[in-house]
Amino acid sequence: MKISIVMSVYNGAEHLSMQLDSIVNQTRKADEIIVIDDNSSDNSYEIINTFKEQYKTIEWIIIKNEKNLGWRRNFFTGINMASGDIVFPCDQDDIWKINKLERMGNVMLSNSNISVLTSNYCAFYENRQSRIIGPNRNNGFIIKNKINSHFLDVPFPGCTFCLRSSFIKRISSQWEENYPHDAFYWRYSLIEENCYSLNEDLIYWRKHADSTFSVESKRNKNRQQKIKMFEYLICFLIKMEKYVIKNNIVGNKNVIKIIKKTIFFLELRRKLMQDRNVFLMIRLLFWTKYYSSFKSYLGDIYICFRR
Repeated sequence: MKISIVMSVYNGAEHLSMQLDSIVNQTRKADEIIVIDDNSSDNSYEIINTFKEQYKTIEWIIIKNEKNLGWRRNFFTGINMASGDIVFPCDQDDIWKINKLERMGNVMLSNSNISVLTSNYCAFYENRQSRIIGPNRNNGFIIKNKINSHFLDVPFPGCTFCLRSSFIKRISSQWEENYPHDAFYWRYSLIEENCYSLNEDLIYWRKHADSTFSVESKRNKNRQQKIKMFEYLICFLIKMEKYVIKNNIVGNKNVIKIIKKTIFFLELRRKLMQDRNVFLMIRLLFWTKYYSSFKSYLGDIYICFRR
């Protein structure tokens, strides 16, 4: 089984060597490493090429963009370029446990029905003193993730994912420019019922208060950005529903029912933000199971009615 790793890099020199060290020293070596440098202004590109020269038994594909294309585009491009049977997306600043590729690769080799496999993580901040294992208990079990009323939520970061190439090719036409790769593959594997998790932390996930994702999340905390986000998710779900029908997905009646209800729920949230209607606020109380938490419902109310 050929293993590919795909990394998107942008001004990551501070932690990049540590991440690459943890990759090249795996107990099961990667066959291919694809790195897309998003026009970094630091010495990230030089660091990557130093590793390429040092570890010549690995096939390296290194691309430097002439302009910044963003991590969404870079990951999708790299993942679809990969020639491996399984593909591991990789951030620029984490640390992989030495047996990550071996452990997850063996699970994928023994279970051909799995299209997406995630692992637990050990999250840490810069001081390394605060570590949190998540999102599941560390018991070594392989569990199936099932579609439910909040399937849009992605509890695992993309750096914990392992993707089967046949699945990547099967759904590549469904991707659009603004789709994050982790949410895209997570949601489609849920509707195909081939999404699993290994309850074992195999990565030290570095958390940043000022990460790109954190900055984007803060931007979404106003009415207009919320409306745009709901419209994007509704379009995503309409396209997904067509995919389910066209491909006659197993259990499609239940999947379509969940998709339709989720679209209706998002329409209510969009209208609440747009109209600031107290009646819609009350109506959404009956849809709280579609929120990831009751706190999210309260967040909608706060954003909607704050001055």
